[in-house]
Amino acid sequence: LEAGKTKIRYKDVDIGEVKTIAISPEHSKIVLTAQFTKDAEDFLAKDSRFWVVRPRISGGQVSGVSTLLSGAYIAVDPGESTESARHFKGLEVAPILTDKLPGRQFTLEAQDMGSLDIGSPVYFRHIRVGEVIAHELDPNGRDVHIRFFIHTPYDQYVTEASRFWNASGFDVTLDSSGLKLQTQSLTSILSGGVAFETPPDLLNSERAAPGFKFTLHRDRAIAMKTLNGEPEIFEVYFSDSLRGLSPGAPVEFRGIPIGEVLSVEVTFNEKSHWFDFPVRLAIYREQLETRRQDNRPRMSEPERNKLLGAMIARGLRAQLRSGNLLTGQLFVSLDFFPETPKYAMDWQRRPLQLPTVPGTVEELQ
Repeated sequence: LEAGKTKIRYKDVDIGEVKTIAISPEHSKIVLTAQFTKDAEDFLAKDSRFWVVRPRISGGQVSGVSTLLSGAYIAVDPGESTESARHFKGLEVAPILTDKLPGRQFTLEAQDMGSLDIGSPVYFRHIRVGEVIAHELDPNGRDVHIRFFIHTPYDQYVTEASRFWNASGFDVTLDSSGLKLQTQSLTSILSGGVAFETPPDLLNSERAAPGFKFTLHRDRAIAMKTLNGEPEIFEVYFSDSLRGLSPGAPVEFRGIPIGEVLSVEVTFNEKSHWFDFPVRLAIYREQLETRRQDNRPRMSEPERNKLLGAMIARGLRAQLRSGNLLTGQLFVSLDFFPETPKYAMDWQRRPLQLPTVPGTVEELQ
């Protein structure tokens, strides 16, 4: 910036000029004095924003290239406040959204940013419909809050049941049907991206209000799991080797996904002087209710425990099974084994412990 030369512009129209450049008394900031044209007084609203325009690459987009020849200038985003001001704090980074674009902002909660950054695209059915506009670390230090903007008219497709996942890079899947490679676009490979979709059976859900919080899932497969309600935590102890069982592995009830593995741990039992291998499961018990053929209201906790107790009495057990012979990945299957010994459920224990039976993986090996 140069005094007497650097312009203040709005939509490429000069509305002012920098007059002096000085250092603040505490030597920590730069203080600019600028003079605006007489008809630009409306730009001095209290919530107006100012920043220096420089060449920038963000979210796969290049901006400010013209400053390579003409030099840097100060841009302004006029505020809507009826109160005017004469002192402003310049933005360190140019804002992604200006000119009050129509649309809505929402928030994603994630464990980490991954390759996402300000300006990273948001996709709906492989169409770019928005972008990431800000991010901050949660005060708990464990989560990240990511704010993103969806432009009109695409914001109407964001409902309270929409699922969001990280669409950065490649999504490679190896299953019985072969090798599958998916990506949203070349931009998402280079700079990261987010995609969202609403499950077909939840398309009639309410439209999400501005600021609604969503969870950012690792990939589409996890995000689109048709799991309802809050999960309940259970614990199981297998006598088999746990090699191949990892957090995120599915929990199935006769082939129907009803949860996932949360953790696989090892603990030393002081009473038996031996090691235990607790596996924690997150199970959506409401999945069993949604498949009932009548319209009775959802079960209360005593009713659900009664149903679970009856299922265990009929031989419901957890078992390790192979999900992929090539990779050796395991999953937890819940099925009925009527010939197994009876199991006394401890309903006071937290988390509840489910009975198990030996798997067939070691026999197969």
